Amino acid sequence: MLRTVSELVALVEAKPPNGENADRKAWRTAKMKEVLAEAEQLFPSRPELLVLIAEKVADEAREPYWRLSIGDSGLLDFYLKVVGTNEQEILPQLLNKHILRLVGNLAADCDENRSRVVASGQLKAMIDLLTDDFLVPIAIPVIYNVCVDYDPAQLQASEAGLSQHLVDILAGERLEKCRPDLNVTARLLGLLFNQGTELKVANSATPSVILNRALGSSYPVDLDTFVELCTAALGYLTYEQFQKEFVTSGKVQLLQEAFYKTYTYPGLAGADSDTIDQLKQVRNASVTVFSDISSLPDFMSTYSLNSPVVRRFIQWLKAPPSFSHLLTTACLSLGNLCRSDKSSTALVNDVLDPLAKILSDAIPPFKETAPTAQLTHAVLSLLKNLAIPLANKSVIGPSLLPHILPQLWTSTSAQPQVQHVAVSLTRLLLVNCARNIREICSPYLPSKSNNGISRLAALMALSKQTDTEPTKMEIARAVCSACRVMHKSPGKDIEQTFLEVLLPWKLLDSETYTGPEIGEYERFYATHGDGIASALASLLIQTRFPAVRSEAIFAMTLMCGKPWASTGGKTVLQALQSDEAVRALARAVTGQDIAPISSEQQALTNAVGQVSLSDNNDNKARVGGDALLQSLGGLDLQLADPPKQPAAARGSGIVDRNGVVLLAEILKSLSNELEPEREKAFEELLRQGIELL
Repeated sequence: MLRTVSELVALVEAKPPNGENADRKAWRTAKMKEVLAEAEQLFPSRPELLVLIAEKVADEAREPYWRLSIGDSGLLDFYLKVVGTNEQEILPQLLNKHILRLVGNLAADCDENRSRVVASGQLKAMIDLLTDDFLVPIAIPVIYNVCVDYDPAQLQASEAGLSQHLVDILAGERLEKCRPDLNVTARLLGLLFNQGTELKVANSATPSVILNRALGSSYPVDLDTFVELCTAALGYLTYEQFQKEFVTSGKVQLLQEAFYKTYTYPGLAGADSDTIDQLKQVRNASVTVFSDISSLPDFMSTYSLNSPVVRRFIQWLKAPPSFSHLLTTACLSLGNLCRSDKSSTALVNDVLDPLAKILSDAIPPFKETAPTAQLTHAVLSLLKNLAIPLANKSVIGPSLLPHILPQLWTSTSAQPQVQHVAVSLTRLLLVNCARNIREICSPYLPSKSNNGISRLAALMALSKQTDTEPTKMEIARAVCSACRVMHKSPGKDIEQTFLEVLLPWKLLDSETYTGPEIGEYERFYATHGDGIASALASLLIQTRFPAVRSEAIFAMTLMCGKPWASTGGKTVLQALQSDEAVRALARAVTGQDIAPISSEQQALTNAVGQVSLSDNNDNKARVGGDALLQSLGGLDLQLADPPKQPAAARGSGIVDRNGVVLLAEILKSLSNELEPEREKAFEELLRQGIELL
């Protein structure tokens, strides 16, 4: 016999007797089974009573202690089968409304009931109710309760197309129906973007729709909702699929505006700590997303260097120091745009001054506005890209080489990555740029009697102070680049070029340069020779980068030529003092290591004599060097530019040829500086190299 309405209400609202918690839970479960039995009899003929039961049980489910009992009783499963059905046209909206309330309350902080919802497969039916204007303000928080902190529900919701429903609501006038739940809508989208299924089911315009809503004036949102919406949009923009659509549809300005507002949004000063933490996460995520999208090929084809998007990045470089993530984003994005000589040359004059200003603030004594390590690294990385075109080197060098970079070399010792990129930028500024090399080779305080330290000497000294191998490598390569330019400049007399670079090392009491003076060569090498020799030796010995070894051999060969033999040449011999260096040169020339106990190679393995840097060996006996050189006859031993990727095949690489030229130059101009054993070793290597050529 069916109960009356009052009896049904009394049944649902009955209170358990006093007793142990376990007993009360069992009583609640039993009571809800009675309610289930009544509901099963009422379906489908009495929908109004099903509505009443659902409403009253949903009210009880607001109390946490009822939730497991209701779920265990089977009542939740019963109503899940009913949700969304229209078998009875009477009161369908009210029935669905209270079923949604029941599900939402039972799922709150209760994974057992969330599991029941997922197992029923009826989450999609609940999501489909989002198309009903009457139910949408109820359905959104209910679906959130089911999905939050429960991955299986999030996956099922994604597969059911929840994000499409939510984006449709955000993009249209129906948002008015659920404006109070806009922050919940944003959180739901924030749960969904982690699901891989979103790549298949989500609308490609999802990020731009979300950002439009975050920035929209027709429905202004509070700071917390703004943060939630930005979080969701950035989540979708971690996927390249959405990034491409976002870029090609011209929506990057939306993200720029949203990012800027994370620093300027009304009410920011009074935000609580949780909101501030979320804002920091949004800023960090924005840095990553901007870095990703600006590196896409579609970005450059969509936004020219004169576009509002790119000009805004440039404007951001002048933002207050406290906008550190904004500044970092500008550097990373512009750095991605400067991957061609054309764009780098076009942008350098627009960005150099603000970049130099940021770096100057990174130099001790530090100010309150000192940039973060991340920002300093980003600035230096952008400058590295800008420094690649030859035309830009002489533009950037005067702003950075005299003071900023030398101070960063040492002040960033506790930040190895920043120190490395500062040294790497220095190296790039020296490549094929005599003006910058003159700057770095100049004494700090040039005077008539100064034999003091130069910036180059300070850079070489840093190699002994750092334990970071990549930084040591960059220092050595910078030294190698300086040596190469000092001893050779296409289209100019090489001796004149060297003196132009070393002009500050002349006796500066005369304002008029009158010509070569051997004194400045010796003066320079007396101060720098040891460091240069050490740098060249390290490049020759390392085996990881054949192209770098090639650079060193090329520079060493130039240094041994006329008229540098008595200065640069001696430094080369100093670099070749060790067995390890000779063996490295042997590998470069012959493609093989020196056999450790081979009678045929005994001269090579015994080549451990010390190099004399004095001028007292003029009368030392030659051991066949002249005869060997004369025997070369018409063999062309012209020095060739080392390739970026030297051939590894034995005897076929250009490094082999340059190594042979180096040996020939040493034996021709510097044999009097060699110990007999070393000269024999070099002669043997030269013979083998010529045979392989």
